[in-house]
Amino acid sequence: MRADDAAVLIGHDWGAMTANAVAHRDDNPYAAVVPMSVCPCRNFDARSLVAYLHGADDGCMRSRFTDHVREVLPAGSAAAVVAGAGHFLHLDRPDEVNARSLALVSSDARDQGVAPDRPGS
Repeated sequence: MRADDAAVLIGHDWGAMTANAVAHRDDNPYAAVVPMSVCPCRNFDARSLVAYLHGADDGCMRSRFTDHVREVLPAGSAAAVVAGAGHFLHLDRPDEVNARSLALVSSDARDQGVAPDRPGS
């Protein structure tokens, strides 16, 4: 059973682990997931779009983990390091996190130039 095409699961820290696990499941009901600050593992096989976000100034997890995430995301997905944000990027830069999350499921947001960085860019 699929959820509405705009249904997005967003998780931070432990919630990101849950979002990563749900994205990997065959019965994933979400059109997209947005895990923040805890990256998926190297053998990640998502069944939905993923926008992985990480704060550039995260003092808990290194933002350079984002580099390997781009390699394991499905086509149409994205990974981005958010400048001026720490581990709690959704609190530090809420407007940017919201815009990047919406860009994953909204062609209007992509047209406005707020889409997350594309894999390989």
